[in-house]
Amino acid sequence: MALLIPVYMLYFPVGQLQLFHYIALNKGDLMFKYISVLFVLLISTASITFAEGAITPEKLLPAGVDSGEIVNPYTGEKGQARKGTVGATINNIVVLNKLLQEKPTASTDKKIDEHAQAIMKLIPSLKVIALFDFFTVEEWLGNHDKQPGRALVAIFYLQKYPNEITPEIKTQLKQVENETNIQKLKAEIKKLS
Repeated sequence: MALLIPVYMLYFPVGQLQLFHYIALNKGDLMFKYISVLFVLLISTASITFAEGAITPEKLLPAGVDSGEIVNPYTGEKGQARKGTVGATINNIVVLNKLLQEKPTASTDKKIDEHAQAIMKLIPSLKVIALFDFFTVEEWLGNHDKQPGRALVAIFYLQKYPNEITPEIKTQLKQVENETNIQKLKAEIKKLS
């Protein structure tokens, strides 16, 4: 129930009141009732725009607004995100997929570094947008042979947020490191050690 409540509360403010009323009645604790109502009121004001129909880009960032504070719907974490963040990331991944599979030269290494730097700057925004919740790190790493750029983004994410590294992810990183011939992937994985 604890995991269900935040998701439920995020999107249905009216339902929040019903849910907390039900919990408070069953708990019978007067203090719990007061805290529950206060919590509902605070959350309702933050999520009211999501309760009124489908979520559209305009509801997240209205026309004329290029960036804003976004709330990760999975974790509740808040942070700044700019329009175009996901599009820029996808385009950089596509370019990196091609560059990383080419024979390394000074020119390709320079281009790889340029695209990698652009993505590294976006990692905090990608986290708050919930890209790494919607697609897990394991998924990002899973297709490393065909999409090394995508795997590289996951590695950058783990460099920025090392507390996200689980034993399963460690095993998967070791597997990527052992299987890949791409030196950039190997070098970035080594930075995690």
